[in-house]
Amino acid sequence: MEAWRMVAHRTPELVRDFYAVLMATGGDEIVRMFPSDMRTQRMDFGRALVQWVLADDPDGLRAI
Repeated sequence: MEAWRMVAHRTPELVRDFYAVLMATGGDEIVRMFPSDMRTQRMDFGRALVQWVLADDPDGLRAI
């Protein structure tokens, strides 16, 4: 829970920054893997990030 307290208020910014770095450093091949409208992608990744941080089930994380 300590990790969640550290990032909960910053989830949107963390997700935005993650994709910004990925796109800036990944090259054209990476950019083409994603839709031009990233809103849904960012929301889905944000939800997954929250699940990963809060999870107390390492085996269950493999499914995500």
